[in-house]
This record gives sequence, C-alpha cells and structure tokens, in this order.
Amino acid sequence: MKEVKGCGMRSSVGFLSQRRLFGNPLMKEEFQRLRLAGCTSLYKKDMLGHFGCVNAIEFSNNGGEYLVSGGDDRRVLLWDMERVLHARSAKPLILKGEHLSNIFCLAFDSTNKKVFSGGNDEQVILHDVEQ
Repeated sequence: MKEVKGCGMRSSVGFLSQRRLFGNPLMKEEFQRLRLAGCTSLYKKDMLGHFGCVNAIEFSNNGGEYLVSGGDDRRVLLWDMERVLHARSAKPLILKGEHLSNIFCLAFDSTNKKVFSGGNDEQVILHDVEQ
C-alpha cells in the first residue's frame, strides 16, 4: 500500500477495507481522528468569504499561489494564499460573473489568468483573473 506523505500511515481506504471497518461508522470516525492526530504537516486557517456552503475549491497551477472557491452563494472568490496565510483578515477578490445556482466545479486555465466555473444552472462562466 502507498504511504501518505506527512502521516507515516498507509492509505485509509486500504487500511479500512483490510480490517473490514467500513460497516461501522464509529470505527471509521475513531480511525480518522487518530490518523489526523498523527499527521505532522497539517495547517488549518478559517477563510471567511462565502455566505453558505463551499462546494468547490481549486489551487492555481503555479505552486498554489492562488485558490478559487465557489459555493451556494453563487459567487467565485479568488484568494491570494500568501496574504491569507500571513494576514489576520485577508479578503478575497470577488470575480465578475455570477451563476444562477450553486457552483460545483472550478478550474484554472494553464496560464492561471482565467478561471472556469460550472454551476447547477448548466452554465460555464469564464472569469478573467487579471481584472
């Protein structure tokens, strides 16, 4: 089985299926808690910007300099990860163009200058990151 980087454990799917733990929700929950407790390279930071659930996130292709997020509020937010990680309250850039329903899919183009968003409204919107 494959090692998970930073955690020193085998993949959770392989581990759980080997031990037949999928049928017991309490065993899965305990395993996940112990697995996360053993990881050394995790970082958590609340990024407040959406009004409701976030359904999609995507990092840019240039080492994760940017992150886009989309959700039930029908907006696409662009986050500068350097500012988010080092500032107390970094605000995202709200990209122009709004869906008529929830957003479920996001992607950067190969140059990281455009973002594609797909929503439950059956539309794909192309957002210009550089505006």
